[in-house]
Amino acid sequence: MKLTLGCYNTQRLYLSHEQKLLLKQVLAQRLELRHPEIPEAARGLEGMLAADALLKERNATGILIGGLADAVWNKKRTEEELKAHKDTDVLVLDPSFTLKKNFEKGIDWWLPKQASLTIRESYGNIEGNVEWWQNGNGASLRYGIRVYGNPVAGLYLPSNDNVIEMRVAEIMASIDVNRIEVADGFEEALYKKIKKDIGEKTPSFLQNAFPKSILGIHNTGDFFLSVDSFSIDKVTAIHTYTEKKE
Repeated sequence: MKLTLGCYNTQRLYLSHEQKLLLKQVLAQRLELRHPEIPEAARGLEGMLAADALLKERNATGILIGGLADAVWNKKRTEEELKAHKDTDVLVLDPSFTLKKNFEKGIDWWLPKQASLTIRESYGNIEGNVEWWQNGNGASLRYGIRVYGNPVAGLYLPSNDNVIEMRVAEIMASIDVNRIEVADGFEEALYKKIKKDIGEKTPSFLQNAFPKSILGIHNTGDFFLSVDSFSIDKVTAIHTYTEKKE
């Protein structure tokens, strides 16, 4: 099967029935990362402020991820609409960060993990040290984060470009390119499709609550992020390792 998205001057994407089914499947897999619900979840702005306070208390830096990170990029978004999201997902950058208990303060914390893994690619095995992020339910992210510069302690909101890159990376990590031929330009076209759902500004109440830590809007000095895409083989290696550890 060959996977192709037509990208024309109108920026419309034309998908076959088979392609639509595949995208529906991989998008559904992304939603599975948000389940099950965490106990006594802190939601919306309240959850973001709680995460920010705990990170600063422990001199650590975190990045808002998940559905809430998508939702903040709409200048008309209200506090009540943000609170409707079932939890607050935060990726922690500092390996030394520790929790007193899973989901402390009602936050779905994603902590960095490292291990020496064997990744079985189609062209041969690759052995080496791998870093990924895992939450209290044992779920692992399907992408990584690269950090540049020197962030201060607290919660950062990723730029709208970061958010789009995260969503694209999650989808691409679900496609087995060893079995499905992905046409040239597919990833770029997918980026354009997702970009339509993500705004370019955040609500004013968020800019007041986080006056120096919204990437892409505020001057954060030399600190910025990029998203590290994982292959499905890397995702499989991480999953196999975590299953054995449980």
